[in-house]
Amino acid sequence: MNKKILRVSTDAEKHMAISALKALNLTEEHKKLPYLVTIDQKNASRTDKQRRLQFMWYKELAEQLHSDPAYQEHYHKLIFGVPILRRLYDDYHHLCQVTLDTMCWTDRIAAMKYFAVTRLFGVAENAEYLNDIEHQARENGLTLTHPEDLYWDAIMRRGDK
Repeated sequence: MNKKILRVSTDAEKHMAISALKALNLTEEHKKLPYLVTIDQKNASRTDKQRRLQFMWYKELAEQLHSDPAYQEHYHKLIFGVPILRRLYDDYHHLCQVTLDTMCWTDRIAAMKYFAVTRLFGVAENAEYLNDIEHQARENGLTLTHPEDLYWDAIMRRGDK
């Protein structure tokens, strides 16, 4: 069985979730390997705060470097995000070998518009990515703001659940 995640925010969605549970085919095998059902209320995640912080930083870097926020996003995805994913996933590494590694630098930057990178990150990977951006900015004498509500939750508390 494929993993299913059901969003429930209306009575109709609740009934669909109940129907999905009722439709489970329970056999003797499921006594040894039972289904796992988790019900959890979604809270605002640090990932949302991380995303807000990274786009704020793209804009700040663009202003300081007289460039475009989209270019900053694509550049940082390529130099920091892609290596994180290549390190973590063999399939992603192979995809990059047969696509990005065959392109010139300009085309690699342009490809980042279409390449999934940061959306594949978990909280820890996104925190690593933001740390890399911040470190490079500091090394180059650039200033990134640290709104306490975003920075603390996005980077410093990355290990909390």
